[in-house]
Amino acid sequence: MASDNKEIKWSDKCFRDMLVYQRKSAIHKHARDRIASLYGLRPGITVIDVGCGLGFLGSNYWKYFGKDGHYIGVDISLDLVKRAHKGSSEWANGGKANFAVGNVYNLPFADNTADAVMCQTLLMHLKDSMLALKEMIRVTKI
Repeated sequence: MASDNKEIKWSDKCFRDMLVYQRKSAIHKHARDRIASLYGLRPGITVIDVGCGLGFLGSNYWKYFGKDGHYIGVDISLDLVKRAHKGSSEWANGGKANFAVGNVYNLPFADNTADAVMCQTLLMHLKDSMLALKEMIRVTKI
């Protein structure tokens, strides 16, 4: 939420352009390698990206799990989901990339769906980040 209590529409062009710039340059390659190792990303796994926006976590980490893998991007914004799906044609080769509209507090997946669940710059925007984390844990294989 903005400081004036107006809801930010992340699909507006000014915010979308900012997101594109941030996500493309946010994580250095060596940090990505280390994060992928810590996450246990490997070919063939299923990864859910909660609050996927334009799908930059998918594009940044696809090389680690994409061969025979499955990326599922979820965002509350239909516009961002449509744009992410369109953009995935540039990076999602050798596996599956799907996108869904969904709410972080009630993800549209069964328990134990994904091998890994990730998010980037999502929790800071939520009113109840602990509830969101519990929901992410619910859909992660344990």
